[in-house]
Formats: sequence, structure tokens, C-alpha cells
Amino acid sequence: MSEQHPPIFRRPEADEVPERRFQGDLYEREALADRLTGFLSGFPDGTVMAIDSPWGDGKTWFGKRWRACLADAGYRTAYIDCFQKDHLDDPFAMVAGEIIELAKQSKSMVILKQMVWTPPTRC
Repeated sequence: MSEQHPPIFRRPEADEVPERRFQGDLYEREALADRLTGFLSGFPDGTVMAIDSPWGDGKTWFGKRWRACLADAGYRTAYIDCFQKDHLDDPFAMVAGEIIELAKQSKSMVILKQMVWTPPTRC
């Protein structure tokens, strides 16, 4: 029976975000994250940003680490993985769910009211 040895190198999963957020980044994406964070600071009321690139280019890797950096700096963020939740019939439910989670984390009270449309009456 052969003895099992741990692997010499284990590729980190995209969800594993190290304490040094961009540790092991061979493409120097931390500089990109810093530039994008500076860009976001120009939007005091927040903004929406999407990361688009071909499969395997590191969108998840970058997004998870950048989100952690933003959280460290006090930004409130929502991370939506469209491929992970592509089974939903209504993409609005996915986005609304993330917004509700952000609202729950808010220090201030956020009240969500149901809006009902009433058709106009005839005179």
C-alpha cells in the first residue's frame, strides 16, 4: 500500500480570499483594483459595476478579492455571480435579493414598501 502525500502545490480556489488580498497575483491586478476603487470614490451615492471577460480570465478570482478590499475600506458591496444563479427565471429576483441583504446590513433603518399600481378611473 502506497503512502499518501499532500500535494506539492494546491491551486487556491476563487472563494479563498487570503488576508493579503492579492497574494500570489501574477498579473498585478491589485493595481487595477486600486484604480477602480479610486474611480468608485467619485460616486458618493454608489454605482453599479460589471466585470466582463471570457471564461477562465479570472473574473471570479479578481471580483472576490476586490470585494474584500472594498469591504476592508468600508464600502458596502453586493457580489452577484450570474452564472451561479442562471437557473432563476427572473434575474430581477437575484438582484433584488442582494439589495435586500445589503439593506439588512445597513446601520440605518431601511423600509421597503410594496408599491401597488392602480389603474386610472374614468371620469
